[in-house]
Amino acid sequence: MNARILGIFSILFVCSGTGALAQPAQVVCQEPVFAGEPTLQNGIFTATLTSDCTLSALSSRGLNDLEIQQLKEIQDSGKVNAGPWSETFMGLPSTFLDVTVPMGDSGTIRSDVHVATDGKSRFVLLSVSKEVKLSGMAGALKKVENQVEVRPGRAGSDGTPSRLFSLQLINTIHLQKPALAPGPIFVSIAKKNAKSEYLKSREKLAQSVGSVFGTL
Repeated sequence: MNARILGIFSILFVCSGTGALAQPAQVVCQEPVFAGEPTLQNGIFTATLTSDCTLSALSSRGLNDLEIQQLKEIQDSGKVNAGPWSETFMGLPSTFLDVTVPMGDSGTIRSDVHVATDGKSRFVLLSVSKEVKLSGMAGALKKVENQVEVRPGRAGSDGTPSRLFSLQLINTIHLQKPALAPGPIFVSIAKKNAKSEYLKSREKLAQSVGSVFGTL
């Protein structure tokens, strides 16, 4: 059962990549924690992991640059079924896309994606799956939600923009428990592996975000 569960957790952040800058900005993150105790109800395991990070920018790029980069990565990651459309999301100017992302040999995940920023105070990326077609060990994944939030630090007394940014990375997964797996054992293994794979996915995402604020 351990190998089966391990295969599920390779898919956490479905729209992340790495930039091509020579030196990405440094990102330091706290230990991830569960936002509430994971649950197992009607055979579905649900868990949300979150962590806070600090990014030290090496350039003067800002949230609009991050928006451009993330939109490009999202559109390059798979098939755009609808969008990009302008919208307002979480009170911010936003772009909506309906994207299907291939997950290697396992299948595809189709998600609604919102990329929002006012260019000054807040950047939000939210991806919510609405169609998960995965086979093999990954087939237990029923739904995945990912959120990235970036905020700049306080400007200097002379109005100079801060080069420190806060990042919050949130991931929620919904897994179907194998019929013969004992509940307590499944939950224990799922929690452990969810955190392990979250750390790997967070590293990739931090590199992607950090590349925007790095140096050429």
